[in-house]
Amino acid sequence: KEKNIKEEGSSPSLFDSMIEGAKNFVQAVGLIPPIDKNKVMDNNNSSNHSLLLFDNSWIDKCASLIDDKDARKQFCVDIEWFIGYHQEIYRGNQTGVYKNYDTSNDKTIKRLQTYLERKLRPNDKYPALVEKYKKIPIGKIVQYLEKEYGIR
Repeated sequence: KEKNIKEEGSSPSLFDSMIEGAKNFVQAVGLIPPIDKNKVMDNNNSSNHSLLLFDNSWIDKCASLIDDKDARKQFCVDIEWFIGYHQEIYRGNQTGVYKNYDTSNDKTIKRLQTYLERKLRPNDKYPALVEKYKKIPIGKIVQYLEKEYGIR
């Protein structure tokens, strides 16, 4: 009963509720695989950490490192794509770009770093993307992921 009572002023923001709802939706329709309760293990990681691609808890932590609301929202959208592109088929008809890539945590973190840094390159189709990504601390995100999921 006490767990259900929230302190005044600590209720989630509309943005937080929207992100949580979107995450639940994409998990429900299979766009992002749900977290495996038994923690799928990375065979290349002797630290017994779960595979980054199956443990979605890092997304919220990394998003919390981003101060700008629009940049945080863009990051979450792009992470959905990144994770989805590791599947055989994504969104019903798109072939996963990374479907046959090594999914060990160290390789996935490096691939994610490259993916995020590529968003800093000028893009004529979406020039606002560069401005949003300038507000995303890619280095801090990668450092957090290496600490929590990398090989020790």
